[in-house]
Amino acid sequence: MNFEHILFDCIKYSSGRSSKSAAETIGVSAATFSVWLNCYRTRRFPSVDHLPEIAKLSQQPLREVVDSYIIARAEKPETKQALEGLAA
Repeated sequence: MNFEHILFDCIKYSSGRSSKSAAETIGVSAATFSVWLNCYRTRRFPSVDHLPEIAKLSQQPLREVVDSYIIARAEKPETKQALEGLAA
């Protein structure tokens, strides 16, 4: 699962089923969460400190969230491929 899908799961499982309610649960502004939703385009990601809340809200294991986060942050395609192989 890629990191954007995990963020969309945050919306899916938030109380209001919106990016605003997901952002409030995680403790960031709706604008910040919106930028994260487009992380592959914007190259802006949450800090590592937000990952436990993202895992909890998205109902994904923290390990999977961290692995997806690290893979998403890799900029070189060969690095992404190598990390995806390790995470599988």
